[in-house]
Amino acid sequence: MKISKKAVCFVLAAAAAACVSGCGKKTENSSGDGNSLTYWVAFNGAATLGVENFAELPPMQELMKRTGADIKFIHPTAGMEAEQFNVMIAGGDYPDIIESNFAGYQGGPEQAIKDGVIISLNDLIEKSSPNFKKYMEEHPDFAKMAKSDNGTYYEYPAIYGDDYLQVYQGIILRKDILDKLGIEKPETVDEWTAMLKSFKDNGIETPLTITQNDAYAFIQAYGVTKGLYVDDGKIKYGHIEPGYKKGIQMLADWYKAGYIDKNFASADSQSIKTAMLNGSSAAAFGMTGGAIGGWLGAMENKDDTYDLTAAKYPVVNKGETPFYGQRVNPIVTSTGAAITTACKNTELAAKVLDYAYSDDGVLLFNFGIEGVSYNMVDGYPTYTELVTKDAQGRSMGDMIAYYARPNGIGASIRDKRYMEQFAARPQQKESIEIWSQTKAKEHLMPPVLLSEEENAKVNAIKSDLDSYVSSEELKFITGVRSMDEFDSYVDTIKGMGVDKYIEAYQAAYDRYIRR
Repeated sequence: MKISKKAVCFVLAAAAAACVSGCGKKTENSSGDGNSLTYWVAFNGAATLGVENFAELPPMQELMKRTGADIKFIHPTAGMEAEQFNVMIAGGDYPDIIESNFAGYQGGPEQAIKDGVIISLNDLIEKSSPNFKKYMEEHPDFAKMAKSDNGTYYEYPAIYGDDYLQVYQGIILRKDILDKLGIEKPETVDEWTAMLKSFKDNGIETPLTITQNDAYAFIQAYGVTKGLYVDDGKIKYGHIEPGYKKGIQMLADWYKAGYIDKNFASADSQSIKTAMLNGSSAAAFGMTGGAIGGWLGAMENKDDTYDLTAAKYPVVNKGETPFYGQRVNPIVTSTGAAITTACKNTELAAKVLDYAYSDDGVLLFNFGIEGVSYNMVDGYPTYTELVTKDAQGRSMGDMIAYYARPNGIGASIRDKRYMEQFAARPQQKESIEIWSQTKAKEHLMPPVLLSEEENAKVNAIKSDLDSYVSSEELKFITGVRSMDEFDSYVDTIKGMGVDKYIEAYQAAYDRYIRR
C-alpha cells in the first residue's frame, strides 16, 4: 500500500461508492467526549463467533474497563481495507487511532506526519507511554525497526516478542509413509529427489504438493531466495542470481518426472490439505498451526497410523545450513497503530495503546481474562478448557481469537507462551525447532522505508516485474518454456530496470543501518 494525500492510487469516486463503515463520511472523534476514542482497525475474521465489532470482544471490553476509555471501533469491509483506507486518507476525515500500514505510505511515515495525517509519537511516548518506552529501551534492535529513518516513532507496532514466534511455516512430510517405505528424512537435494522418486514408485500420485509461492523453500538450496534479500550488506534480487537458475532447473526436472502436482499453479491451502490427508501427496509446505496441527487433528479419530514430521530446508551438500527459510521480522510495521491529527485527547490514546506493552496488557492480549480464558499455574498463564476444549467443537485458534488477540496481531506484543500452548503437539514443537535451523535471519530484509523518490522508482517497475517473473517462472517449471531461454529471461528482467529497483532498496537499507 503506497499512498499519500497528494497521490491516491485509484479512482476515488469508484472506491467511495463501494466504501462503508466509517469511510466517506465525517468520522466521529474524541473531541468534547472526555474519555471517548475512535479506533479504525481491520476486523479479524477468525474472531467472529457471532461477533461483528471489536467492542463486543472480552479483551477489548476489559481494555476499556482498565484504561477508562470508551472506544468506538470502526471496521473496514473485509477485503476492502486498502481501498477504504485510501478513501479515508484522501477525504481527510480521520478517527483518533488508525491501525494500518503507515510504513507503506508514499514517502514513508514521515511524509504522513508532514501531510497532517498522523502525529510524531516521540514526546507522547516519553510522557505517556512508560511501558512502551521501557520495552524499546530494553530492546534497542526492535526500537531501530520501529522508528523512521529520522528516529521518529510513528506508531505502536505489532511485536513478535521472541525468536520462537518468528518461524511458523515450513516443509512437512507424511512420517507414516516415510516409516512404511523405510526412508530417512532427506536433507540434500539428491536425497529429496530420491525420496520423491520412491514416493512416486510406490503409488503416491503427486509426491510434492506446493503452491508456486512455496517454491522458494527448495530454490534456496542454491544460495538464493525469491525477491529481495540481504547478502553481506548488499541487496540482491534472487531471480537474476546464478543460483536461481539451478533452483528452477531442479523444480522443472521434478515436475517433468511427475513429482510435483501438475496443478500446482492453482494449488491452495484446501487442495494441499486434501492431498496430504488422502495420501495422494506425502510432502507439502504449511504452517505449524493450520497444517500440522489441523491435519493431525482432522485424522485423529480416523487413522491411528497417520503422522507428520517437519523437514529441514534442502541443501546441496550434507551438513550445510540452509541459506533461507520462512522467518518474519520481530517488528510488524504493516499493522501498527498510529494516532491521528484529529485526536483531541492524545494522552488518553497513548495510555490505551501503551497498555498492551505492560505486563498485564501482554497477558490480556495473549491470554485474555484470568479465571475465564486462562489461569496462572505455577506462574505460567495456562489456557482453560473454555479455550482448549470448546463444548461446541470450535477450534482453539477461534477461541483464542475471541478471548485474546495474539493470532490477529495488532499493536501489542505476542507472547511465546501463547504459541507453546497453541502448537502443543510434539510434531508442532519439533517443526519450529527444525524450520529455525537456517541463515534466514541474516538474509531477511529488515523493515526499510522508501523515500518518495525511491517509491516512484519501485512503482514504475514492480507490478510489471512481479507479473513477468511469476508467469515466466511458471512456464520454465512446467516445461512450457525451455530452460535454454533462462538467460534471455534474466536479460529481460534487467531490461525492465531491475537495477533501479534494487538501487532504491539498497539506499533505504543503508539508511536503516545508520538509524
